[in-house]
Amino acid sequence: MPAKLAIEYGSLAVADISLAMVEDASKVPDAVPAADYGIGTWFRPLVARRRKAEETSTLTAHNRSPNRSHA
Repeated sequence: MPAKLAIEYGSLAVADISLAMVEDASKVPDAVPAADYGIGTWFRPLVARRRKAEETSTLTAHNRSPNRSHA
C-alpha cells in the first residue's frame, strides 16, 4: 500500500519532511501582543474598527471616558 500512495501522491520522503515541518511548527510559542502594535494587528476587522472608533489605537491605549463601562 505505501508504494501505491507514493505513486499517487509523491515521494514518501517528501511526506516525512512535511510531517517534520508540521511537528516543528507546533512547537512555536503563541505570539504575544506588544503594547505598541496597532489594534488591527490583534483583532478581526470589525472589532478593530470598533476599538478605533472608541479611540483605542493600541492595546495599552486607555482613552475611555469616565462614564463608559468596561463591558
